Amino acid sequence: MNDPGGIAKQNHTLRAVLDSLDAAVVGCDDRGRAVLTNRSARLLFGLSDDAGPVEHWDKRFSGFRFSDVRGDMIAAADMPVPRLLRGEPVRDMIIVVHIDETADRTFRVHGTPVTGDDQLAAVIAVHEVTRERRAQTLKECEQEVSFLLAKPEPADDVIADTIELIGRRLGWAAVDFWSLDQVGDVLRRKGCWATDRNTLPCELPDLLEQGVGIPGMAWDRGDPVWCTDLDSDPDAQRQATSWLPLRAALAVPIPSGALVLGVLVCYSVNHETPDDMRTAVMTGISAHIGEFLERRRAEQFAAELEATRDEYIALVGHELRTPLTSIQANADLLREEPGMPA
Repeated sequence: MNDPGGIAKQNHTLRAVLDSLDAAVVGCDDRGRAVLTNRSARLLFGLSDDAGPVEHWDKRFSGFRFSDVRGDMIAAADMPVPRLLRGEPVRDMIIVVHIDETADRTFRVHGTPVTGDDQLAAVIAVHEVTRERRAQTLKECEQEVSFLLAKPEPADDVIADTIELIGRRLGWAAVDFWSLDQVGDVLRRKGCWATDRNTLPCELPDLLEQGVGIPGMAWDRGDPVWCTDLDSDPDAQRQATSWLPLRAALAVPIPSGALVLGVLVCYSVNHETPDDMRTAVMTGISAHIGEFLERRRAEQFAAELEATRDEYIALVGHELRTPLTSIQANADLLREEPGMPA
């Protein structure tokens, strides 16, 4: 005979074990409804502790876009729950969730079909790995930037390729590069990249003084500057009156020792939250760019010095040849003079 009290105690124990897990655990019935969730799952999906069965996931998350790590969209039939309901196990599936005006989030999903249970048809475990994936992407991008900056192509071409790499690899909507004009003591915009869907405001100036605009503030402070709301930030308003569709920016000074050689500015269409990880990596990338600019400047100075040396030698040779030619001509005349002693 079944023991109702024992079953209730067993269910209570199972729920306590599930609630103690860091991973979000969701049990679905054969209709795709979430009929079992632990505390981590309820926190992850914004459910209350007393929430009833959640309707089909494709309805609950309508408006969201799902892709793999390469950016290819995942069809509804290839999402974890439909696959599990077809009897296909899911292991280490990476899903990137795209939500308008919000930073992308990345999840690793494991799932197992359930047989012989009247209530459950599938169980999935979801781990958010946004921070880990971001850290890996940032590290890979920094390595790729370092490799790109070692190429012998012209400096302007290398910088253009670098800011495009940063934008595409790290998911920024736009990136621009400002160089410090030490003679005029101003920042001049030397390069700009934007995705096909986004452009920088056309009224943006190409010249900024120290402390003016987002690049000017990064130059003035000598430290990274986060702007979480471009349309309300007073520094951003001194640069442009309207920024849409861009919403946030990170400006990082490009150093050469204690000096600033320029500023790198990355723009986002999402409402960004400043974080130390991106700030640190972007600071490292800007240091690589600073080393590149210093190296190219030293090469340019060396080439100019070599050219100056050649010009000097040619000038001295010319100036010396002129009197020597006259001396030699007069010596030859003297030698031909009759009666001239040897």
